[in-house]
Amino acid sequence: MRAVNYFRLSLAVPLLVPVLAVALTLLNQIVSGSSEATEITRWTAFLVFSLLIGGLPYLVFVAAVVLWSRGKSARAIHRLSFVSPPLFAAVFVTLWVPFVLIADSSPYAFDAALTSASYYAAFCLGLGYVYVALIHGAYAVLRRLGKVESIAQA
Repeated sequence: MRAVNYFRLSLAVPLLVPVLAVALTLLNQIVSGSSEATEITRWTAFLVFSLLIGGLPYLVFVAAVVLWSRGKSARAIHRLSFVSPPLFAAVFVTLWVPFVLIADSSPYAFDAALTSASYYAAFCLGLGYVYVALIHGAYAVLRRLGKVESIAQA
């Protein structure tokens, strides 16, 4: 696989991981015959929450990255991946604040919007860099196995 294709496909990871977590949680509950809130289900709830809150802004971000990446080298897309979490946090805050202001007409709506946006931006950064580490770790393994070309070859 070409490195440029790997990094473009990796944009789907934040959307696929919560779905996979739900599937694994359901499979675990079926196999074990349990419906307790285990650590897996807490992580699943965390990931699903991230998808529900950040899914639509992430799709906007992915569309912008895909448009930007047309004709770009694998090295350029690789470099972009390291700054993607703060870029996505900026997109998220830009979309979140107006959403809260439209949904909440109270006198303190602007304060609530900025407060929640700052918490969610920190959340975007933390989880975003976890995904970046996961994607680059998988890239290193796949490159070592010869399944993905090196960026230097691209």
